[in-house]
Amino acid sequence: MSNLESICLKETKRMDPKTYKHWSITLQSILEKEDFWDLVKPLSTTPSSSTTTDLQR
Repeated sequence: MSNLESICLKETKRMDPKTYKHWSITLQSILEKEDFWDLVKPLSTTPSSSTTTDLQR
């Protein structure tokens, strides 16, 4: 198991509503360090109207 996997598993086991913020910051830091954050970062918090229209079809 790689270091990244062990860190993610360790953090996931302890995650609950009270620790989510810490977990999300930790995971983002790991993904940025490994150059994976660009693959998963949110593009926007609100879907565009065209996306909403496409989903309704």
